[in-house]
Amino acid sequence: MDSGVIPYILILLCCWTHVDGTTALQPPTNVTLHCHNMQNTLQWTYDQPSNGLKFKVTVSSTQKEPVSHFVDSPNMSFDLSKFSDSSNDYMVQVSAVKDGQESEPAPEEGIEYSYFKDAQTTVKCSLDLPLVYVINTENNSLHFNFTHPGLVYSTSYKPERKKRYNSQVNLPEFTYQIQLTNQKWSHDYYCAKSVCAATYPVQDSGKSYCLNITGEMEKMLVQATQKYCSKPLKPAGISPLVYVIPLVLVLCAVLIIGGMWVFKKIRAPTSGPNSLNFHKRGNNQPNHNEPINSHYSPINVEPSSPDPLLPTTPDQDTSSGLTGNGYDSRPRIEGGENEMEGAAGAQGMSEEGYTGGKDLEEEEEIEKEEEKEEEKEEEVSSHAYERRNPVV
Repeated sequence: MDSGVIPYILILLCCWTHVDGTTALQPPTNVTLHCHNMQNTLQWTYDQPSNGLKFKVTVSSTQKEPVSHFVDSPNMSFDLSKFSDSSNDYMVQVSAVKDGQESEPAPEEGIEYSYFKDAQTTVKCSLDLPLVYVINTENNSLHFNFTHPGLVYSTSYKPERKKRYNSQVNLPEFTYQIQLTNQKWSHDYYCAKSVCAATYPVQDSGKSYCLNITGEMEKMLVQATQKYCSKPLKPAGISPLVYVIPLVLVLCAVLIIGGMWVFKKIRAPTSGPNSLNFHKRGNNQPNHNEPINSHYSPINVEPSSPDPLLPTTPDQDTSSGLTGNGYDSRPRIEGGENEMEGAAGAQGMSEEGYTGGKDLEEEEEIEKEEEKEEEKEEEVSSHAYERRNPVV
């Protein structure tokens, strides 16, 4: 082979290898875009993943130059939330890149999207209306309120607008229409405050009504995700608390009384000191409450001689037995002394039993009984002396 032909063959082989490598790198497939509430995500799939493979995402807009972002494999999604300006229409494509080679972009015509409500793009993005509260009022109208959409979605806006949207005074104007279910006409409202509130006239506040709400904020469509309905206004009546509170009070009283009764039943009985237990005495202790025997046998003393032992004069008091000098001439009666000693002995025994727990009342009763016994003994002694010294 001629040596001059070899260089041409090598050049042809290199060109063939370059063309074959380019066609071997396949573009991504199943490219989709999801945009809603300022959250935009581009997703795709790839059939031949390999080491060193990257994906190139190109974003074009009507007002700015195209920008490219690279995503490392195996990630197959890209966040496009910062591309949400309603004044722009966007077009996005993705391609595979490896070792300096790049596949064809997919899809070939790209995906166009916009938040502008009247845009002619293939994908239109919108915002959800915040939660709406609806109540019936007494003057045949509905009162509703909700948070301004600019406060809900302000964090996803461009940085130069974020500060302006956080101010209640500079919130963008939100215009919206309200239509009752099964009615053809609607009412228009606008709001530039943090809380949008208004009333809607109805025929009867005692019925339930549902609202359909749609609006626009800076050329972006704001839609309700559901129907917001009110509850019928109940007529004024007696509050259930009027019946509940007395029942609760009665129940509490019953529980308290029942608890006290149970506590009294299960509580162990307490006993006081033995010194205060007067009515429960042992068999060995004397019973001071028994009456003292006050019956005494009379003592009859007769004179030993018919004549009086001593002469009496009219001046002498024979009844008392005292002489003129105050001397008691009556003889001592031995029987009376024995009786008195016996009574004194009984009294001593009684006093010894007093230490067993007799109170003051019993002591007073015993003293009264002793005084009565002494009086009776004196009477017996007096009668005995008169019989021994009869009056002549």
